Amino acid sequence: MIAKTVEQAWAIGTILESSWGYDQTNVEFYEVVGYTPSNKSVKLRSLSLMTVAGSEGFMSDKVLPSTNNVSDTPKYRSWYAWK
Repeated sequence: MIAKTVEQAWAIGTILESSWGYDQTNVEFYEVVGYTPSNKSVKLRSLSLMTVAGSEGFMSDKVLPSTNNVSDTPKYRSWYAWK
């Protein structure tokens, strides 16, 4: 089924994940918190990350969004250390 309205496509409370990077993986989480007056776009809030305990590795870990409405699927991130 194709969504006909922004409310059908993106429910309030939906968590969105974005990952990007070249030499490293950067992960960002956002939560849908509302709709614009035209109902053509959503309003988002940026969420903090929390490390999944025990997932820390060499310059990497798994993360979840830090909110009451958490995903149960950890996301992978890494970081590049300058010497």
